[in-house]
Amino acid sequence: MEITHGARGTIVVTGTGGSTMDQLDDVLAAQLRAVCVAVRGVLVEWQTRPPTGEVAARAEVLAAARHQVKALAH
Repeated sequence: MEITHGARGTIVVTGTGGSTMDQLDDVLAAQLRAVCVAVRGVLVEWQTRPPTGEVAARAEVLAAARHQVKALAH
């Protein structure tokens, strides 16, 4: 999992149907929800403890997302 560029505003995730927008399978949908929960949790924390910079922010979001997705497997 890697964040290669900034994302602001609404983000749409679609299935892997090429040029069509297919429904996400259940596993991918659950992973996406877990990542959203992780990102929201980090944003809440940042209200009282802002990240030290862009690199630290990306690392923190990725760590939280990985932790949430990994928790799905157990």
